[in-house]
Amino acid sequence: MRILLSLSFILLISSCQEKKSKYVLDEKSEMAQLMLDMHASLDEVQLKIKNGENIGDYPEEFDKVIDAEMTDESMRSDSWESFANALIESERALYNAAPEEQEQAYKNVVNSCLACHTNVGCSGPIPKIKKLSWKP
Repeated sequence: MRILLSLSFILLISSCQEKKSKYVLDEKSEMAQLMLDMHASLDEVQLKIKNGENIGDYPEEFDKVIDAEMTDESMRSDSWESFANALIESERALYNAAPEEQEQAYKNVVNSCLACHTNVGCSGPIPKIKKLSWKP
């Protein structure tokens, strides 16, 4: 009986522990977390566009992509900075687009992400980025 009570107590305690967001890495750089946040945002934005909802204002924290601490700082280069600036530009264009232009603007953001990760050498996230592709 004591064993059963002990096991029940342990299960109760472990089930009450705080759950981690699926968008948070245990050990992450500032850039990795920012990219996860951008991914989550784009997921939501695609749904809002499809539902004819207002996508809101440009998340200013996305500007941090320029100087956020990277997992591997050796990847930061002039080429990388060009891609980072292009991403910010395409994100801003999305949030400033008229409703009838938002689908294409969204696609441009995803293409900016893919171009950067393809050309800069951080290819790990590409399959996840491809899941953001516009779904009719």
